[in-house]
Amino acid sequence: VQSALDGYKVCIFAYGQTGSGKTYTMMGNPELEDQKGMIPRSLEQIFQASQTLNSQGWRYKMQASMLEIYNETIRDLLATNRMAAQDVGASKYSIKHDTNGNTNVSDLTIIDVTSINEVSSLLRRAAQSRSVGRTQMNEESSRSHCVFTLRIFGVNEGTDQQVQGVLNLIDLAGSERLNKSGATGDRLKETVAINKSLSCLSDVIFSIAKKEEHVPFRNSKLTYLLQPCLGGDSKTLMFVNLSPEASSTGESLCSLRFAARVNSCESGSPGAKPRCGAHNDEIRRKRAASVMLDICIPLSGGGVSCQFFIWFVALLIALTAGSGGCAGLIILILGPDLICMLGCVAIFIFCLHL
Repeated sequence: VQSALDGYKVCIFAYGQTGSGKTYTMMGNPELEDQKGMIPRSLEQIFQASQTLNSQGWRYKMQASMLEIYNETIRDLLATNRMAAQDVGASKYSIKHDTNGNTNVSDLTIIDVTSINEVSSLLRRAAQSRSVGRTQMNEESSRSHCVFTLRIFGVNEGTDQQVQGVLNLIDLAGSERLNKSGATGDRLKETVAINKSLSCLSDVIFSIAKKEEHVPFRNSKLTYLLQPCLGGDSKTLMFVNLSPEASSTGESLCSLRFAARVNSCESGSPGAKPRCGAHNDEIRRKRAASVMLDICIPLSGGGVSCQFFIWFVALLIALTAGSGGCAGLIILILGPDLICMLGCVAIFIFCLHL
């Protein structure tokens, strides 16, 4: 999740048949603090991490948007005039990708957010607008794919380094077999559209796994929207939800096969260097601190102190590396404690540059 603070495009979504717990995984129970889902927990972590990084000179601006894809039509869940937004439908919202890999949905409501409380309010507002319906497999089935997007813009006031990341948190609609869903009329149309878009997602994953030159991102609104997160330099996490019902064995097997395809995919550009974002700086500091702590722990067995060990190795290297007795004499004079301290400083500097 915190990779979005480093400038990565991050995507987290839940996949599985209807009624398997995807919405609960992503949203949880908003009434109970200990039953929060991935979306509220991830957003809390983002804001907490950004506050921590403020002490290192990082300043962040964040923008939130939320949409649903219903019957291959984009709906703005944060639109002030919800009914007007539904009436306009697909003619208003179009997906565009720029040359930098950024995704924009035309006329979509984008709101500046500065705290987790503001985001929580937006989530509650969007949840009231989402399309749900009853089927034979689920009393309150999500009939659309719901996509929450947090755009993150960061700048370090000390170094002028800039990062731009995206966090996509997605609750997919559940797949259903037509003969089990009992859907008719509008529900049947919804089920067909859901299954088609999930099939397109499977086709995209399969093409990426096989490293095919052409990946059919444009075959559905969902895959086209997620194109930058499924390919290129991005990070993706998928939850697979399975139903414990014996009658759902076939659907569970399909979900597991899809998970195996996703697991075989490789994202990111070959040979790409790690980014030097704010969170990576924090990781390097923790790594260096961990190495320093290990150095201070006495070597197990024999009671030989780490200080003496480092001093002895330095002396041995000086005497055998052709540097002459002068270097060895200096090391002997400095003694184990000072040599250990200098060695720790050198290792600490080395770890910061890993």
